[in-house]
Amino acid sequence: MGFRAARVIIHRLRKQHRVKDDGSDAAGILAVQADGALPGLSGVGGRIELQPDAGMASVAVSDGQLVLPQVFTSPLPLAEGALRIVWRRQADGGWQLASNRFTLRNADARASGLLTLQLPPGDASPRLQLLGLIEDGNPAATPRYLPLAVSDGLREWLTSALGAGRLTRGSFLFDGPVRREASTQAGRTFQMRYEGSGLSLAFLPEWPPRPVHRAPQR
Repeated sequence: MGFRAARVIIHRLRKQHRVKDDGSDAAGILAVQADGALPGLSGVGGRIELQPDAGMASVAVSDGQLVLPQVFTSPLPLAEGALRIVWRRQADGGWQLASNRFTLRNADARASGLLTLQLPPGDASPRLQLLGLIEDGNPAATPRYLPLAVSDGLREWLTSALGAGRLTRGSFLFDGPVRREASTQAGRTFQMRYEGSGLSLAFLPEWPPRPVHRAPQR
């Protein structure tokens, strides 16, 4: 995503003011559509600064959604949130995107965390580092927030195992390639821990749900 590509993205934003000569834009941003691997975001306002090999976006979200086609299976609804992210071209020609502490809220949960996304040149898989904290969460909604790189087996198990109750507090860590490829499985880490109230967990489909209060890392 070089300077010219970034200018195209800014041109596609539905907004009222033009990008300034210094590459910054403090206008209210309404939406940007996802395009292939490029993310989409709606319901946002903030500031973008662009340079040939770097940039920064500081945004606030209200009644919007986040579309990350290479990370999540479907758009993520965002009632409100705040994020500052910077990107820079690497020596090998790839790109690195990194955030400060982001905060998000919707009907499913409140979340905060840190993320770094490496976009290597060529066709190599992007690499994601995501550390998150979840509070007041709906356990049944967990699968929709799992990265695409999470195995189908784990995704299906969580979909069937998590039932009633509320997550009072949870944390998760994902570190590794975004794509699910046999050659990259050993280099991926996914851990999750949570505490809840009134939670039930069915370890196997034929087993009755059991009440749980705390779950260790997986």
